[in-house]
Amino acid sequence: MYASTLYTNDYTLKPGYSYSGKIIGFVLGEVNLFFMLFPFSDFWVTFGKWIDLTSVTNMFNTVFALISLVYLFFAARFIKINWARTVTMIAMALLLLISLLWVHPAMIADAKSSTIRTILTIFQTLVIVKIFSEKGDEYVFDVLKRFAIIIGILSALSIALFPTESSWTIDDTGRKQSFFSSPNNLGQFLSFFFLFLNFYKRSSLSWPTVIFLNAVIIYQVMGCDSKTSLTGGLLCFILYYLRFLIRPFLVFVICAGMYLPYYTQQFAPGEAEKIEFAKRDMSFTGRSDVWHIMIDNLNDQGRSIFGFGSGGYWGEKTYHPKSSMHELDWEPHQGHNGYLDMKVNNGWIGVVLLMIFLFHYFTNIFRVMNNKNIVMLFMSVIFVINNITETSFFRGKHFFFVLLMLFFWYTVFKKKKDVEEEEEETQPVEETIRPRPVFAFIKRK
Repeated sequence: MYASTLYTNDYTLKPGYSYSGKIIGFVLGEVNLFFMLFPFSDFWVTFGKWIDLTSVTNMFNTVFALISLVYLFFAARFIKINWARTVTMIAMALLLLISLLWVHPAMIADAKSSTIRTILTIFQTLVIVKIFSEKGDEYVFDVLKRFAIIIGILSALSIALFPTESSWTIDDTGRKQSFFSSPNNLGQFLSFFFLFLNFYKRSSLSWPTVIFLNAVIIYQVMGCDSKTSLTGGLLCFILYYLRFLIRPFLVFVICAGMYLPYYTQQFAPGEAEKIEFAKRDMSFTGRSDVWHIMIDNLNDQGRSIFGFGSGGYWGEKTYHPKSSMHELDWEPHQGHNGYLDMKVNNGWIGVVLLMIFLFHYFTNIFRVMNNKNIVMLFMSVIFVINNITETSFFRGKHFFFVLLMLFFWYTVFKKKKDVEEEEEETQPVEETIRPRPVFAFIKRK
């Protein structure tokens, strides 16, 4: 199977939007995805002295979501899904909806808003992957790489041309965030940019172009100083050559992410800040204080099993009425640990279901993995690493959650026999562009 051709029922679909039409396909495909990936809301906030279009951006996102739902209604007969592969994701979505029943009345508006955004993201990405599959099996990866380059160059230009506006704060210009909401979010994007540039069809670009774009990434990495994202990128580079470590490494990262918030509780107040490493400390720049409050609130209020409900702990502008988060001298609006955030919202039930979902998700990736789209696995590795100090699990339109859902739906549509056909291709390929064999994914006889 080739990237520009889709086989179905022994018939070949010509490149193009066979079911959707070119205009609808482009709007619900490329345009829809770009609005989900590009941080328009943060962009307008960053450069708000010239223009403020946040409300317009939010309106466009809502319109795209509604059109996507309408498309799903009319195109359902063309969407062939193996629902057995989606059961864990559907179960998680149902849990988010059901948990709204025990959200505190003061938080219900924010809870419904964040939960609906998450559910809509699931359906929007389903539409995007379905439409892109009409243009080729790997077209979704081609578009993601294209957007990575475009947004990456624009981000670098914003730092170079507007250094003050692109800084974390006006008073602290040492860390850059470009038009993203934080230096860490910029780092998350750069890890995405790095992987797609260097691991997906690198030979499609000339070497001078690849070197230049990597320089663009390094320039921004030095500016944002995001240790988590940088570490994730470097580890993926190592895992590419030590593939036998991938599975145990995934288990280690997820276990570490779950355990770390509880591990930091052993330090007395002020002690964790004294243990420094890599220009950071064991408080993870104040995150351990957030974790301490979250854990205390869960235990003291008997919420360990069911949590505070989806979106019922972190509001857009407020905290849960019984939260002690206001005691901090800064205002976090997420738990800075995706595993603990799942627990504070959905309790141990949510954590267990999340573990089942991740196991199923990575099982699907290994099942359909081929030598061409290994970037999907590595991006998911960074995803679980990132959730050690940030939150993106089932979180609205978060950049990483959008990618997670795109990859999830890709694995649902992808057929194992298609992968085997790709790996058994015998057409001559120049050695300089032949992908390295990924032995961990080759089916054993």
